[in-house]
Amino acid sequence: MKGSKGQTLYYFLIFTFILVVSWAMMLNIAKLIRDRMIMQNLADNTILSIATHKARTMNFVGACNYLIGFLLRVGTRGEFVQMPTYGTDMVASFPFGDWQPQSNSALSSGVSVLKDSVDAVQKLQEIAMVAHLGYIVMSYKDLVDKGYVPVILPFPIKPEDFNSGMIENPGSGIIKIAERHFGLKRNMKGITYKKTENVSIEMIHYVYTEMLGLELKKIFFAQIRKIPGIGSIIGMLGDNLNKIWDEIEKKLGINISDYTGAPTFAKKDYSWYITADNFKDQKMQIALIKRNDDNNKPLFFRWLGISYPSMSVFSAAAIYNTEGKMFPERESELIGMLSAPTEALLQVPVTVQTGILSAQLSDIPIIGEIAAAIVVIYIAACDASMMKMAHDGIADSPINNYLKAKNGGWGAHLVPYKTTNNNDGD
Repeated sequence: MKGSKGQTLYYFLIFTFILVVSWAMMLNIAKLIRDRMIMQNLADNTILSIATHKARTMNFVGACNYLIGFLLRVGTRGEFVQMPTYGTDMVASFPFGDWQPQSNSALSSGVSVLKDSVDAVQKLQEIAMVAHLGYIVMSYKDLVDKGYVPVILPFPIKPEDFNSGMIENPGSGIIKIAERHFGLKRNMKGITYKKTENVSIEMIHYVYTEMLGLELKKIFFAQIRKIPGIGSIIGMLGDNLNKIWDEIEKKLGINISDYTGAPTFAKKDYSWYITADNFKDQKMQIALIKRNDDNNKPLFFRWLGISYPSMSVFSAAAIYNTEGKMFPERESELIGMLSAPTEALLQVPVTVQTGILSAQLSDIPIIGEIAAAIVVIYIAACDASMMKMAHDGIADSPINNYLKAKNGGWGAHLVPYKTTNNNDGD
């Protein structure tokens, strides 16, 4: 009987060892699951944060696109009385005009303000996009500092970028990288800024071009010849038509016939942003890897001879806009239309100036009423022609595209990691 004492101790030790090992394994497995959950949440939060920052940057760049269009829109096409412009082929300075009465010299201070304003907005776009690249780099560094090995795709800066002139011209190079990352490129239908020929009669501010001197005089002569009786007689006396025209120029205090065209102040090779070929590729992906190290060892790893495996998690996010792309798709000089109230407001100066000019011309004896009517018709025809141009491009211009898509706005959401990178981004 005495020899049977302590026989259960062996069983107790064996079961205790099994319980300790099981407990350690459960804790280690629980830690693995916990670490993986933390990694997955970190990957999801990081990539969604990057995508959200990109979406906000896209909204800002789109709003700046609208502002560029708006500034150029309230500039003027250089035709007769100041009128709103619908394109970038001829931009003057309204309402930044050089109001210098009785001056026939070509002035550029007003259009210089307009150009500087547009250039400043373009610079803001570039700064915002480059700042987003910095945000991605800082997010990458933060993950590295936490002990992870991150892989972010598409990473904005590639090794080959340093071999494509970025070292020689780092400012321009990093901007090109940012544009590629956003899938945007500059519209290469540039901006032509025209100097203004200023003659102020009461409230009228004139901008003359060669087209005005040729077309308006031609229209005027044609209308004179259509007058029953007197028109045909005056038509046979060609010199009298020129005298009548001289009387109009004298009344206005200018000499349209001798004017050869509004001189160019400056030209810009590009304007707003349009979509590039990779614009639809707005999906961001991240792979987060955590390797085993001395700071990440299993419980009782020395006794059990085990180690944690390397863990990897994956996540992806994309930006979207339910109302449209916000950016034009094609090269164009058409700026686009504003909302109806704004359009009406911008037409007020044209209406007022046309009325004053008509009143001035009406005072000329005999042909005053005819001249006034011709001017009104000519201005209305020019404005209608440009209005049609704007409507022809209404679906694809910086102002129209922004007004259409701003209510949706760019946002971001998580998407499946393994799907092909072909979402529309809208």
